[in-house]
Amino acid sequence: MPDNNDVSHNKFLRFNTRKGVTVQLNKDAKQNKNMLTLGSQSTKLIINQVNSAEKTNLHGLLQIKGSPAKIVIVNPNGISCNNCQFSNTTGVDLVVGKMNYANKKINYQTDKGKIIFTDLGIWGNGGSSIDEKNKFLSNLAVYAGNVRFNNGAKVNVAKQFYAIGNVKTEIDAFNNYSNRRNLGVVGEKTTFTLEKNSQIHANQLRIFTSEGAYLNNNGAITVVANKEDIGDMSIKADHIINKHIIAAYGTIEDNEYTIPSSINIKTKHLINHQDAGIKASEGIVTLET
Repeated sequence: MPDNNDVSHNKFLRFNTRKGVTVQLNKDAKQNKNMLTLGSQSTKLIINQVNSAEKTNLHGLLQIKGSPAKIVIVNPNGISCNNCQFSNTTGVDLVVGKMNYANKKINYQTDKGKIIFTDLGIWGNGGSSIDEKNKFLSNLAVYAGNVRFNNGAKVNVAKQFYAIGNVKTEIDAFNNYSNRRNLGVVGEKTTFTLEKNSQIHANQLRIFTSEGAYLNNNGAITVVANKEDIGDMSIKADHIINKHIIAAYGTIEDNEYTIPSSINIKTKHLINHQDAGIKASEGIVTLET
C-alpha cells in the first residue's frame, strides 16, 4: 500500500520479468491473480527492492495498469536487461546497490554491482526515433558499480542518466532529473563498456562516473535533437577509450532552421582511435581535460 507520500515500497526475495507482459496494478485497474497489486490507493512511485542473494533478470514488458507511476528496481546483486520494456511509467531507475527512502528523498549508494544490457537491451521508445510522447519509457536512470552493453545491445530512450562507480546519489523521489546530487569517490576499477555494435541513443544523455573510472566505447553513443529539444550529451570519466562513434546530430525543422546538438566531455585521459570519431553535426564539441 502507498504511504502518505504516495510511495509504494515493495520487498521481494526475487524480482524478474519474463518474455511477455508483467503487470503491476495502480489504483483503478481491474485485478486478476496474475497481476502484482499495489492496493486501492494510487501511487506516484513504485519501489521494487530485492532482499536476497538473487540477481534480477528483466526480459519482457513491465506495465503499470492504472495511473502512471515512476518505477525503481533495486538489487545489489546485479541486474540484466534483454528486451526489457516499461509502459505507462513516468520514469525508471535501475539500481545495483543500496537504497534508502525517507521524506520524499531517495539515496543510492553504488560500489561493485554490475548491470548488463544484452541483445535487444531497452527499446524504450518502441522504434528508431526519439519521441517524448511515446507510451513507452522516455526517462531512464541507471546506478551501478559497473555497466556493460553486450551482444549489440541497444538502449533507445529519450532521457538517459548513468551514475557509475562508487557513487552516492540523492534525488527527489518524484522527479527524474531535478535535485540530483552526485558524489563520486575513489573505489576499485570502474568500467562503463560498450561492446561492438552496441548503442546508446538518446535526446539527452548524462554519464557520470566516480574517480578513476574507464569508459570503453566500441559501439555508438549518440544523441539527436527532436522538434521539442536540442540534443545534449555530457560525459564525465577520468579515462575514455573511444574506438567507434560518439556523436550528436541536429535536426531540421520545417525545412527552415536547424535544431542543434552538442557534446561536453570532461576527462583526464582520452584515446580516440584512428578510425573513431567524436563529432557534432549541427553543434559544438567541448572537451575539458
